[in-house]
Amino acid sequence: MKLSILAATSCIFLVAQAFAEPKPKVSICHLDDEEGTWVTLSISENGAEAHLRNHDDGAPEGVTAQSGTQLDANCAVAAEQPQ
Repeated sequence: MKLSILAATSCIFLVAQAFAEPKPKVSICHLDDEEGTWVTLSISENGAEAHLRNHDDGAPEGVTAQSGTQLDANCAVAAEQPQ
């Protein structure tokens, strides 16, 4: 009996998760190393934090984390920081 209740509770939880609202995503400008350009990615907030920490990425209309490159709203280079 206890096993049946546990199984039913687990099934209800899994079904509820399947129909839950998706978590919001954020846009970041991610440097494509092969092309040498920034592309827009729509990823989770946790993913964005990791990208900003580990790559030369930035927010649209922001400055990239490593090179200090200024990006416009479309992730195109607005101005580069002198080296």
